[in-house]
Amino acid sequence: MKPSESKPSRLTVRPDRLMPAMIASLALMICGGLGLWWAVWVLSGQGSLEEFSLFSSASQLSWGSALLGALSGVVLILGIVLILAAVIPGRPLLVRQAPNHGAQDHDISTAFTTRGISRIAVAEAERLDGTVSASATASQRHVRVIVNSVARDRDTVRQHIHSSIQQRLEDFGLRRQPRIMITVRKRESR
Repeated sequence: MKPSESKPSRLTVRPDRLMPAMIASLALMICGGLGLWWAVWVLSGQGSLEEFSLFSSASQLSWGSALLGALSGVVLILGIVLILAAVIPGRPLLVRQAPNHGAQDHDISTAFTTRGISRIAVAEAERLDGTVSASATASQRHVRVIVNSVARDRDTVRQHIHSSIQQRLEDFGLRRQPRIMITVRKRESR
């Protein structure tokens, strides 16, 4: 196999897992801040450990108590959920173009972001007459468009927008054409 005939790399861009990391760091920061505040409060001589009702009631618990077991179980489940959320990859963010669509070089692989696909769908929907506003979400398999229109015949608007978006996506030569779902909402003209 010649170098020019090699397969393109299978790089799949996925979203980063910022939310689980933020939740874990926020929980650790709160616990650390409370611990620091409590330590300074006790070391300054203004208070003692017995004054905290939480600590006094917790000191009466044994290691085998049901409350301590339930609390440990909740913390364990929360930890497992945060670890899984950080490790399991999210949905892919790219929609690949068909091989060599419009390219002369066989090594070139092109992809569109799902955000870009949804922006294209919104632009196509807003370009048509009677459309007041539009919003869209996209994945590799579908494009959902919500259109606010002043037109009386919603079915005609839906058909025009569907054909316009479908034609535009076909022009890009995507490897798999996403299913287009359009919701048209009637909006009163001002």
